[in-house]
Amino acid sequence: MAEQKRIDTSSSDEHHDSSKVGKSTLRVKSKQNEFRDKLLGGTLEFIPTSKLPTNRVVLQRARYLRTDSNINRSVSPVGDISDKDIAKTIANEIDDIWEKAALPHIRIDYIQKHVHKLMDKLNGLMKNWSRLTQDKEPLMSFSKSLDELFDISYKDLQYRLSTSGNPQWKEDFQFYLDQKRVPQVGSMIGKDKLFEARQKRREERLQQIQTRKEKADRESTQTVEVNLDVDE
Repeated sequence: MAEQKRIDTSSSDEHHDSSKVGKSTLRVKSKQNEFRDKLLGGTLEFIPTSKLPTNRVVLQRARYLRTDSNINRSVSPVGDISDKDIAKTIANEIDDIWEKAALPHIRIDYIQKHVHKLMDKLNGLMKNWSRLTQDKEPLMSFSKSLDELFDISYKDLQYRLSTSGNPQWKEDFQFYLDQKRVPQVGSMIGKDKLFEARQKRREERLQQIQTRKEKADRESTQTVEVNLDVDE
């Protein structure tokens, strides 16, 4: 009986130690989350469409997608949302905003890679968050970069705009330069109608191309039929 008691006590001690480790881990994660939220300044359910997104906005949006269970299910119905799913969702949203601003930018798969890289940078910082009280340089550098533009433009953006045939290209380029400033200057209020007009013209051009193609196909078919009749 004495031996049985010792076994039971040992099992109880192991359970107690495991419980202490679990609580300790939860406290660490809680402090990490508090630190992350303090650094980023909360989360974003939607990316504002009146300005080009900054690094902070991208990470706030990623944080929201990571923590909201309803969003998790809509983006990744099979389970927990992955960083890849988050980066893909945000990349599509950023692409739409830059399209609205009429600014040439990199392909959406590259946008996704840039979003993923930014998320990895934050995750790396969080892994060493307890050391940041001693070495503040990485934190200060990262914190400073948060309000910088999440820039997905081409290096030759000005040239691309100037040769685009858009009569308002100088205005669009100046808007880009203003958005690169910290804090950002200006907004896209009023650009909605311009964006809609550009989209409409684009759709009309595509429709014209499709109509011409269909007409050419019909004429080609008729020519073949005429030739067959002559041969007969």
